[in-house]
Amino acid sequence: MSLNVVTHSLDSYYLGTFTTNNVTEGMVTFSFNATQFWIYGANRPNHGSYSVIVDGATYSGYNGAGNNLFQQSLFNLSLSQGLHTTKLTNTATGSLYVDIDMVNQASRRTLNA
Repeated sequence: MSLNVVTHSLDSYYLGTFTTNNVTEGMVTFSFNATQFWIYGANRPNHGSYSVIVDGATYSGYNGAGNNLFQQSLFNLSLSQGLHTTKLTNTATGSLYVDIDMVNQASRRTLNA
């Protein structure tokens, strides 16, 4: 029997935390109220493809494979101000991972003079 061990360096992740998934079609959904957002994670050799759906629009063709690069922008988008729903789906097969280190958001604010 072969045991596949995945070792993560927690110090490489923001605040030493991350969320990971290695199940095909495994997903995370979150909502936010902003005009921009970024999903950060790692690019590692045991990571694979993923897609992102924002407010019903699908963005595919992303791949998290890489040479152990941490705190990388996996996806970002500018939007109109309002409530938005996002779903990130692991589209890889063969138990490849997708991880999320953090999600950051920002809003544009116009000040009246």
